[in-house]
Amino acid sequence: MLLKDKSLLVIDDDEIFSSTLSDLFSGRGMRVFTAETGGKGLEICSKEAVDVVVLDQKLPDVEGYKICEKILGYNDKAKIIFSTAFPSFDNAVKAIEVGAFWYLSKPFNLEELILVVERSLKHIDLERGIEDLRYLKQKEEDDLVFAGSSEVKTKIEELADFAAKSDSPVLITGETGTGKTLLAKTIHKKSRKKGPFVSVNCSALPESLVEAELFGYKKGAFTGAEGDKKGLFEVADQGTLLLDEIGEMPLTLQSKLLGVLEEKKFRRLGDVVMRKTDARIIAATNSDIDANQEVNLFRKDLYYRLNVIRIEIPPLRERRQDIRDLALYFLNSIDGGKELKIPESEIQILMAYGWNGNAREMRNIIERAVILATGDEIFPSKMLLLGIEKKFGIPEMSRQKTVKLIDVETEHIKSVLEENRGNLAKTARDLGISLSTLKRKLRGYKCQ
Repeated sequence: MLLKDKSLLVIDDDEIFSSTLSDLFSGRGMRVFTAETGGKGLEICSKEAVDVVVLDQKLPDVEGYKICEKILGYNDKAKIIFSTAFPSFDNAVKAIEVGAFWYLSKPFNLEELILVVERSLKHIDLERGIEDLRYLKQKEEDDLVFAGSSEVKTKIEELADFAAKSDSPVLITGETGTGKTLLAKTIHKKSRKKGPFVSVNCSALPESLVEAELFGYKKGAFTGAEGDKKGLFEVADQGTLLLDEIGEMPLTLQSKLLGVLEEKKFRRLGDVVMRKTDARIIAATNSDIDANQEVNLFRKDLYYRLNVIRIEIPPLRERRQDIRDLALYFLNSIDGGKELKIPESEIQILMAYGWNGNAREMRNIIERAVILATGDEIFPSKMLLLGIEKKFGIPEMSRQKTVKLIDVETEHIKSVLEENRGNLAKTARDLGISLSTLKRKLRGYKCQ
């Protein structure tokens, strides 16, 4: 097992023993710290996120088991391996009771210690994997961010690849439903980060809870804090933390967030211990964050710190040439092997529609059409709210003849009328309009 990028602390007053372990594990790629007293060992723990601690039972200033709780207070993921030249059943029980991972009696074989250290690190990875599952309950998405072949889609994917190679903050902007969270997940999966992907919606939490959610708290920090709780910066350590709707974060917390970005350190509410985090920060917003920072609704220094790598996702109506491929992608991912098809007439309607809700709206429309399908074709146009385009206008489509809204509406009504075999009342109900409105529209079409 590779031990590179892991850390080991040896707390032992035997200088030769500590030196031997330092040479052994530093030669295997680990960062190794040594301390001859319990006090110095705790000082190192307060500054470094140590993975494994080899702790002697008899120290000049304290018995080893008495500082276990403090070690775990600095990093509850740390694994403590007790070592002692005076083994006893009582000492072993005390060690386990205060959180020791393993107990070794001196002298021991160095190969045995290597195996225990490797086992400790595997447990840490397993615990982190469980946290991954806790925060990734929803179905994994493909690496595909956008279907299609437009220049916009290609540019976004190039920026995502660039962002994945860096640990710098990323700011993703775009309307609701454009795929900001999916893009953040894609960057995380393509990155070097081994920790979990954790997401929090800053606008969904009351202001009084945002700080506790991000930074965690100690028992008794406030009414109702009945135990210690990790914050999301801690949970996302060595992974990615997505701060969704960052534009809604209270100004009082923006300075604290800036401090974490600069120092990579934070403090739980009610705690005095500074904790380290190696979480990569991705922020996303559908608000005009540029305007907000100009009118002092968003801190300029935080804006500049987040705006290192910026990716703007345009609305679907501005990249209509991708709509066909995106619709087919959603159909293939939803139809469950039914091999359904979308008629070309339906594709034309989808390409002319305004898509206020962007890709999220399209997926919902396609899914509803699949559920209601009775043959081997789906008709998503039946789910659309006709007339919504009027407040947008329809821009020209790349390499496509411009489709007028009235023509789209006409074709859709005729299609539904034909499917209902000329039954005007049923057609009006299916379209969600009154019978008199349907008759008026049909008379208008005949006059064209």
